Parts: sequence; C-alpha cells; structure tokens
Amino acid sequence: MGQVLQEIARVLRPGGLAWLNEPVYAGSFNDLMRLIHDEKRVRDQAFQTILACVESGALELCAEHFINILETYPD
Repeated sequence: MGQVLQEIARVLRPGGLAWLNEPVYAGSFNDLMRLIHDEKRVRDQAFQTILACVESGALELCAEHFINILETYPD
C-alpha cells in the first residue's frame, strides 16, 4: 500500500486531490466478523501507512471524515 500511495503522490498534478477511504476497525460488526476473519491488523497497518504518507509530506491531509453506519441484521 505504501508503494501505491507514493505512486498516487507522483502522478497527482499540483493541487490535485486523492480520496482515500479506509474503514475503521470498530463496532459490533467487527466483533462478529473477527470470529471468522479478524482484519484488525491489516486495517491498523493500512491506517498507519496512510498516516506515514501524510507525515512524510508525500500527500497532504485536507480533511478527515468519519461516517458511522448503523448495521442491523434480522437474525
């Protein structure tokens, strides 16, 4: 993912924007899913890679949004 972010930074024209969307590992859905497939480590690594790209100056953080979606299932 780090190489991908570096390539985005390389080809993005000056003043251009890149939208990065990475789900946050939290909530009851992840509590349920981790019983069969725990994505905590890869989600944390993805977020840290994005953070490192911003901290290095390769990309600039313009805005950060958190969207909470209530998930319900009938059974």
